[in-house]
Amino acid sequence: MKLAWPQLVGEWELWAQAIAVWTIAIYAFDNISGQKDSRSPSKADRWRSGERSLRIAVAATAGGLLVGVSSGHFWERLVIAGFLALAVLVLTAGRPRFTAAKRAAEWEIAVNATVVIGMAFIVASFAPLVIDPVFVLPMTKGRVAATFAVISAAFFVVGGGTRIVRGILDKVEALPPVRSATISTSR
Repeated sequence: MKLAWPQLVGEWELWAQAIAVWTIAIYAFDNISGQKDSRSPSKADRWRSGERSLRIAVAATAGGLLVGVSSGHFWERLVIAGFLALAVLVLTAGRPRFTAAKRAAEWEIAVNATVVIGMAFIVASFAPLVIDPVFVLPMTKGRVAATFAVISAAFFVVGGGTRIVRGILDKVEALPPVRSATISTSR
């Protein structure tokens, strides 16, 4: 049994773009400061629910557009968009549960690894059908893939890396306490 894996430069380009969509949807507007929400619990829950819905919409829309805007490629578009949307939902819904159980680092690593490997498999399975990308940049496909890989890595290092480090520190009970920001008005 041979497992599909990206082989061509165009496949790596699509994979890198999909991973960039994933990391931006997850980490671009992430609250990684550790500060608690000052709103009432019901307002904070509504805010998190709305934020999760927005992240899912961004990931699904951008992921679906990566394949192309032609009338074809419906199933490929649906699979990529659905996979990214489901991954956002699973990660964001599981974070509070695994953070409370002091398994936040493992959760963040497991979901990110699943997305990276799963998206590589999906892209390699559909790549021969993907011929009309929405965004064509004035660079070679190899440079486009490298650029999106660097963007993805930057978002993951800042967002995911911070969550992983905070999860490890929380597990060993070395997480520093969160200080409230106070502004001094005296001179």
